[in-house]
Amino acid sequence: MRATTPRTHRLTPRKAKSPLWAKFLVGVGVIMLAAATSAFAYASVLYDKVDGIQQEDILGNTTGDPNVEGPLNLLMIGADLRADSDEPARADTIMILHIDEKLRDADVVSIPRDLKVDIDDCGEYKNSPCSDKINAAYTFGGPTPKGGAKNLANTVTDLTGIEFDGVALVNFEGFLEVVETFGGIELCLEQDLDATHGGYYEEGCNRYKPDDALAIVRERYAWGSDYGRQRMQQHFIKQLLKEADAQGYVKKPTKIPGLIDQVGDKMILDLGGTKPVDFAFELRGVDAGNIDMIQLPSESVETDDGQSYVDITEGQLQEDAQALFEAFQNDTLDTWTKEHPDYMNEDPKDE
Repeated sequence: MRATTPRTHRLTPRKAKSPLWAKFLVGVGVIMLAAATSAFAYASVLYDKVDGIQQEDILGNTTGDPNVEGPLNLLMIGADLRADSDEPARADTIMILHIDEKLRDADVVSIPRDLKVDIDDCGEYKNSPCSDKINAAYTFGGPTPKGGAKNLANTVTDLTGIEFDGVALVNFEGFLEVVETFGGIELCLEQDLDATHGGYYEEGCNRYKPDDALAIVRERYAWGSDYGRQRMQQHFIKQLLKEADAQGYVKKPTKIPGLIDQVGDKMILDLGGTKPVDFAFELRGVDAGNIDMIQLPSESVETDDGQSYVDITEGQLQEDAQALFEAFQNDTLDTWTKEHPDYMNEDPKDE
């Protein structure tokens, strides 16, 4: 892919809000980076930092077992965790992270926020059960992050059959500060992009300053579909983790506490009672830069009332989606991805 230089534009003056999905990588990703350091087991300051991250029993399966055994399925939710907000609780991003039995290989599938599903508990908003977009399950769970995450987790489990071993719930703050710490990030655009909240960026690989990177990954409409946006989100996840590696955060564990300081109070983890430091250490074999990114077999549909939904209930899409869910449950994603290459989101940088 050819490299070009984006034209310079002045961004619209406004307070930047980071994309909610990005908090998975800043949270769990930082833990993976900490786990990857050879000196991690001996750096007591990292133990203190990682174990200081807020923990909640969201799923009700707390055991406190320090041993982490694969395979693992983790639900990652990007949401607004502000307790004093007058706005309804929202989850803008839903991802499932699978780590294989050997705790070495990882796969991520993004669940479209507009996926139409059946929701058992619709709270005070609708008569239960009801049919709605999947991100509404978080809202229906009530005003607390714990309630919203639990209702969303139950809804995703009902849909997929996947039982979750943990949850990473992350707020919208923190992303911009991390990119500023790195001094920017390289992103590869598959098309020219006229960002709603930024400038005009040309196709190709370039290094972007924090405000421009934020405008690119926040974009919803210029990609042409939510699948294009998901693809850029997943690309960004890998690029930020690669950037942290390139800047020495893997080889110099003393640099990691600064990142954890930026995001530790903006996330909630449920790891079944396992301490984050034990969880991180067991994941030290995962190469965060080689996570396989998967697109959910689905299609966008528009109903008579003008609402746009994502659907997985028809024909081959239904069969492929069900096979994907079973691969998550049975730890057979290697086989599924080889049999369904069309659903693999190749990293734009690798094309």
